[in-house]
Amino acid sequence: MKQKQRKNRIVDIDTYSTDLSTVRYSGIFITKFGLMKDNPKQYYNYMQDERHDYCLQYVISGEGFFFTNNTLFTVKKGDIFLLPRQSEHYYKANPKNPYDYYWIHFNGSGIEEYLSYIGLSDENPVIRNVYDEKIVELFGDLMDATKNKTNLNQLLILSLGYELLYKIASKTKTRETATGDQHEQICNDITNYLIENYKQPIELDDIAKKFSLDKRYIIRLYKKKTGFTPIRFLINYRLEYACILLKQGYQVNEAAYACGFNDIPNFNVRFKKIIGATPSEFRKNAAAKPE
Repeated sequence: MKQKQRKNRIVDIDTYSTDLSTVRYSGIFITKFGLMKDNPKQYYNYMQDERHDYCLQYVISGEGFFFTNNTLFTVKKGDIFLLPRQSEHYYKANPKNPYDYYWIHFNGSGIEEYLSYIGLSDENPVIRNVYDEKIVELFGDLMDATKNKTNLNQLLILSLGYELLYKIASKTKTRETATGDQHEQICNDITNYLIENYKQPIELDDIAKKFSLDKRYIIRLYKKKTGFTPIRFLINYRLEYACILLKQGYQVNEAAYACGFNDIPNFNVRFKKIIGATPSEFRKNAAAKPE
């Protein structure tokens, strides 16, 4: 630090100076690390009540299957997924094309904050397309470092762990720093997905899993671009199509089921709220109008 004497007091004249706050992700540490390769019979079923740390798997080749929360995920190269700590799950290799993956366990006060930041949770356990040669290289460096557990190497392991977390976050968060054109494309892709699958039961979780995006980010981006949340758009689209079917003479129940509504009372309530009349009234008025 350069200092200058001026009238009996010290004046700092640093070239650069700034305050920092790095507490948010402090306290993260690695508890276990490993690599699984060339094992077509690999299968693990976790049935205990609780896992005491957070385990991430990063797929570097091949294909595997991950089951959690009554959902089966097919995981491939570049996918990263979080194993739940307090619910039953299993993961296994595709015997015809077994997946190779690094696995790493984290614990500490900052890991939950980090997982929330990149959008990984028990409800959204898989992020797609995070492959990067630098990430693979960092995993390899970590593996080399863990073979020597000296006090000095513990610092190296910790340093590499933070660099790895940074690189993963930088890959996942590029979606939120995308350009306007990229935002537009994301919204268009979501809209097309909703239109193509409007007859199916779709929740926000399904959209998040489909596009490997955080639910809050999806709502914020889609509403900014369209004025609606994705689910509101889906409901409006279904109701608009229901109007067409009712005009064509469909019965109320038939129109509801054809548009993806399996709960008729809910269909009636939503229809009246948005259209301004009950489905029966709308159908009757449409039939009474001359061609």
